[in-house]
Amino acid sequence: MRDWQTLVEQRLAGLALEPEEKTEVIAELAAHLEDVWEEMLRQGMTEEEAVRRALANAGDWKDLRRKILAVKRKELIMQKRLRQLWIPGFSFADTLLAFSGGAPEAGIATADCVERR
Repeated sequence: MRDWQTLVEQRLAGLALEPEEKTEVIAELAAHLEDVWEEMLRQGMTEEEAVRRALANAGDWKDLRRKILAVKRKELIMQKRLRQLWIPGFSFADTLLAFSGGAPEAGIATADCVERR
């Protein structure tokens, strides 16, 4: 059996992600390559041909690195936007509840209080 984990780690060396995220990406891609490889073997390909097909399935590794980082940047932008909209929204809801005499109980999310009304 091939060591897809090590292969992917080598091909994605220098990927600028947090260690936990990098580990997750590598594990997911390694599992995908192994699945493709096993499927090619089941279809009767030689091990060498199955490896070539699995690696071809990953495509250009530099391009893959760029795509992974682009997705990460988009996630960060969305998280920032969510915080900008979501957190002020909770503050606004707290203010409305306070003025209506229904200030939320300590430790209970505002959304829960609004839904109970």
